[in-house]
Amino acid sequence: MGFAFPKMAARVSAFGAAIALGLIWGLWHIPVIEFLGAATPHGAAWLPFFVAFTTVLMAVRVLNAWVYTNTRSMLLAQLMHVSSTGSLVVLSPPGLTGMQEAKWYFLYGVALWVCVGLLVKRFGKNLVNATASVN
Repeated sequence: MGFAFPKMAARVSAFGAAIALGLIWGLWHIPVIEFLGAATPHGAAWLPFFVAFTTVLMAVRVLNAWVYTNTRSMLLAQLMHVSSTGSLVVLSPPGLTGMQEAKWYFLYGVALWVCVGLLVKRFGKNLVNATASVN
């Protein structure tokens, strides 16, 4: 977030940079995808789970970008990341099949994207709170 995001956001909007980093973040997780969540292995549901999981990661990256853009705080962005991961561990229902878990992540992603939509509507694609001052 502190290295790639500012450089990318200077070329495109903060929203666009966050989406690109979210996709990269999803690809970054491919080697460990079978160790994430409650249903291991995901079997035939691997691809739907990966798509749903990457959808979640992209939304979380936009939310992280919003926090970082408005605070310039790596600590707050990292705390948001940790809280997101922690909430997935605590709130994910146990004993799901691979397809059930893919559906759960999809619904979680939809909820996150509603939040992203509200942020973009309120702050625009640069995710900046024009009334706040950043030191």
